[in-house]
Amino acid sequence: EFDDASWISFDNFTFSAQGTGSYACALKFDGGSSNNSITNCQIEGSATSASSLARTIQSNSAGNNANTFMHNTIIGGYYGVYFRGGSTTSTNEDNVWENNIFEDAYRYGAYYYYSTNLKWNKNKVSSSRNYSSMYGFYSYYSYKASEIIGNDINIPGYAAMWLGYHEGNNNDK
Repeated sequence: EFDDASWISFDNFTFSAQGTGSYACALKFDGGSSNNSITNCQIEGSATSASSLARTIQSNSAGNNANTFMHNTIIGGYYGVYFRGGSTTSTNEDNVWENNIFEDAYRYGAYYYYSTNLKWNKNKVSSSRNYSSMYGFYSYYSYKASEIIGNDINIPGYAAMWLGYHEGNNNDK
């Protein structure tokens, strides 16, 4: 767990959620954990849980900013990634997700709520699970210069990508 942890880098590690229950989580970001880097890692969540509390990577608070996730393989969980800020005025800012592989999440490959300047580029989402209401990429209340470029989403289910309340303008960078 990253709890108010900053400027930490992990390269070429394997993280595994210990357990298959409701709260199985491999990496958790809380308390303003910022400027961390997770690269070339394998991050394994619960392979069997259909509980919405099983999240391979999780943030459930605002202020977890400028973290970089690159070249990782993120496996399993109800959510492959669940990154949620606190409110429309209390977001997670400037997080970058690039060249990651998201495999076999139960319902959401990647889920972001209350984000500012979210970058989600060149990721690949796939699932062999056959859940009829699956989302590959889900983002709600995203502000300023969101960037979603060059992703490959191949999932069974409901929607490859769902965006709600994305707001920005030409002056946002």
